[in-house]
Amino acid sequence: MSGEPRHQRHDDDETDLAGGPRPARRRCARRAATWTAAVTLLIGLPALAALPAAASATPTPAQAASPNHWWPADGSATDTVGHDNGRLFGVSYGPGGDGADQAFSFTGAWGRRSNEVRFNKYGGNFGNFDFSVSFEFKTTSTQIQALWEKWPACHAASLWSFRITGSGKLDFTIDNATGSQFVAIESGPGYNDGAWHQVIGTRHGATTSLYVDGVLTATGTGPHTVYLHNTVNMIAGESVCDGIDGTVPFTGEMGELMTYRSAITP
Repeated sequence: MSGEPRHQRHDDDETDLAGGPRPARRRCARRAATWTAAVTLLIGLPALAALPAAASATPTPAQAASPNHWWPADGSATDTVGHDNGRLFGVSYGPGGDGADQAFSFTGAWGRRSNEVRFNKYGGNFGNFDFSVSFEFKTTSTQIQALWEKWPACHAASLWSFRITGSGKLDFTIDNATGSQFVAIESGPGYNDGAWHQVIGTRHGATTSLYVDGVLTATGTGPHTVYLHNTVNMIAGESVCDGIDGTVPFTGEMGELMTYRSAITP
């Protein structure tokens, strides 16, 4: 609105606020203090003199991070937010975590491409950037099992990997090509109890963190930020270490697989 504020009086004002005759100029200064109080009584607002110079707007909450790839596994291996649709080898669908959806169902069958969901070679390359990998699973196996990884060969390499031990501990490992920046963190036991569990592994700078069911269970910090990039496919359900270091293909269900370009917290 252009012009002067309404509460400022001028010589050409014809009436006062109540509609009466214009007060003489010599009385303006004396009545200035009571004029604001009159406005308060008339319109039910705090005195204008008491208002802050600039009203503060309600801050907009920061938006939660969104995944750059998301495979719900609800009857399909489609990447619902990216362009990396998965391919199933020996894997079907079973009941999902909330009872109304579906999830990938793994049989634990041995043999290359007998028990895996295979993604492309690019989505799991995080370079030096922060990232998160999230998924849900359930199993009752008491063996060391492959969960999800991007790992060229069963030795030191630029890699990230999730496995579960025979006692139900969850392992999250990252490493570089020489093994000089190896970081492996592990949760407590008992997650092979046949119930659904959510796993989130994050990397922020040189620090990795592991959350299970919304609880921080382990952290680890390496000497430097690990550069993560290789040319192999990202795989769920099988590992390059199957049959080499005691790891076996996964038996159970897995769903809601996601990757993020940031370190998220539950």
